[in-house]
Amino acid sequence: MVRPEASYVQDGERWVPQLEGDLLPRLRISDLYKDLLGDSSADEQTRSYLKDRIRSARFLLHALERRQQTLQKLLEVIGRRQADYFDQGPSALHPMTMSEAAAEVGVHETTVSRAVANKYVRTPHGVVPLRFFFAAALGGVDGTAPAVANTRAKEILAEIVGRESSTKPYSDAALEEMLRERGIPVARRTIAKYRSELGILPTHLRRRS
Repeated sequence: MVRPEASYVQDGERWVPQLEGDLLPRLRISDLYKDLLGDSSADEQTRSYLKDRIRSARFLLHALERRQQTLQKLLEVIGRRQADYFDQGPSALHPMTMSEAAAEVGVHETTVSRAVANKYVRTPHGVVPLRFFFAAALGGVDGTAPAVANTRAKEILAEIVGRESSTKPYSDAALEEMLRERGIPVARRTIAKYRSELGILPTHLRRRS
């Protein structure tokens, strides 16, 4: 069962993340080890070992705290950048890369990639993986149309195929042209890739007599 890290709730015109309890377990350094370190009767080898362990523990706690702070900031960025998705649904998802999010949070792109790995959030449209919000942009033709997320391109592709004639299904070339007319330039090999991801068969297998 998927356990969401956070839920997005509406606060006026904003969508804000509310953490589902603590993202990290409550950890602390045992007082026993601190007391042993302060024990004047402890030999130097023991004291050196304890100092090293306590130093490592503090480093780990600091790293975990920074990771939680990064995730919190990332969730806030998603809330701002993808507000239309929360209001309207998947068709309103905006293009956003991990690199862009990393720049806003102030971390490296690989840090964002690790932060979203295997994490989910609850939205008005269901529980989705955090990676869902990072969709590549497909630019408009000659700048005449706004860029759209590739998830929207797939949605449009599914709509077109859903309305096609069963006796004369569209070829990938035709689908490519139809998307281009809508301001979404997609290569034919990308059409084939999207079809596969959507479970849409090739033209000759969709044709019925």
